Amino acid sequence: MMRATIAAALAVAPALASAQQESCPLILPEGAVVVARPPSGWSPGPKTQVHLSGAGMMSSPPEGMQYLVPRVDKKAKGGERTTFEFQPNDEKWLWCDYGPAAQIAKRIQGAWTKCELTRKRDRYRTFTDVKATCK
Repeated sequence: MMRATIAAALAVAPALASAQQESCPLILPEGAVVVARPPSGWSPGPKTQVHLSGAGMMSSPPEGMQYLVPRVDKKAKGGERTTFEFQPNDEKWLWCDYGPAAQIAKRIQGAWTKCELTRKRDRYRTFTDVKATCK
């Protein structure tokens, strides 16, 4: 019985490890973006939430600003789908943009060679989902 359980777990493990998904937060909460040093004589406005305005992939940490151009760009139901190709040892970062206010990025671990970025919007062109799936 124990061998059957271990064998089943080992059979399922590769399927679970066949892809990694990361999603951009649709909203950064109130206070996430702060004007730390306004120009002389100015006061910062109220802290407010900010909405997602764009996303993509980079090949280095955010300070390197190595934004990637997708290899394939296709329309998808409710949005668009772009494909980025990598070498197994390349760094992969999902960046999420919140207008001129802020940008955040998250490293995608693993030797994935292809990442598909899907961006969905509602009828008002507001993002409803931004997801990177790397395989």
